[in-house]
Amino acid sequence: MWLTEEKEGKVRIEQCGANLCGYSVDKKSNQNGEQVLINMKPGKDKWSGRILDPNTGSTYDSTIALKGSDNLRVQGCAFGGVFCGGQTWTRLN
Repeated sequence: MWLTEEKEGKVRIEQCGANLCGYSVDKKSNQNGEQVLINMKPGKDKWSGRILDPNTGSTYDSTIALKGSDNLRVQGCAFGGVFCGGQTWTRLN
């Protein structure tokens, strides 16, 4: 379970086949909600797939990579990598 950089939400990351998927977590029920990390495939030092911006409903190319044991660097790019942004999420126990 990960807390987003702005502490706006929690994301539960779990296996989905050979890949990883991440789901927004409902604050009241603690149940999986909307899928925000989509089919993240393993690579050499990061996982690559798509990310959903829940504010706009758009998806973007994305990578996730562990930075230490409790930080996850999440990046998304639009227009073939022309515009990129990212956040560092913090692990929740």
